Amino acid sequence: MAPKRPLRKKYIIKPAYQVKLALVMAISFVLYSLVLAFILFYPLFRELQASVSMEEQARISNIVLYLHARLWPAVFIIAVLVGVQVIISSHRLFGPIYRFEMTLKNFLNGDFSQRIKLRKHDSLKETEALFNRVAEYLEDESTKNDRLHESIKTRLSEAAQRLVSGDDAQVAKARETLLAIIKELG
Repeated sequence: MAPKRPLRKKYIIKPAYQVKLALVMAISFVLYSLVLAFILFYPLFRELQASVSMEEQARISNIVLYLHARLWPAVFIIAVLVGVQVIISSHRLFGPIYRFEMTLKNFLNGDFSQRIKLRKHDSLKETEALFNRVAEYLEDESTKNDRLHESIKTRLSEAAQRLVSGDDAQVAKARETLLAIIKELG
């Protein structure tokens, strides 16, 4: 059985984004609730205006007060729950984004060996595969460049030694080496 990956300790990974998203969603919920309140209360308001007897007005007023007492605390509680749910849900998106950013910082420092492994239910799984392919390509190219650098360094050192010897044959070999390096780099 494979060892379990550790769970992330923090749900708010990118506060600027996650809190903003949670606030937008909670405010949206409140605005939708205002529309719901209008749909509930406007007919009662119209009925209240149309009623002529005091008993009918009292009955409608009691209904309105009862609905207000039940609706607004529920809207507030649900808005908070929506905000919390958005933070928890966005964790599956912003966690991978955070991992991508940290790995990119390593790439900028020349470390192309890191690969990203997202959790089973994280978002951006298709980006994970593409990102890891790019990392492999960069690592391969970096290795090729390192080998080329070492090869050229060695060959230039040998050519320099041949030039110092002053022997015409050695100078000709040094010239061939230099021309081959130039052609290889060109």
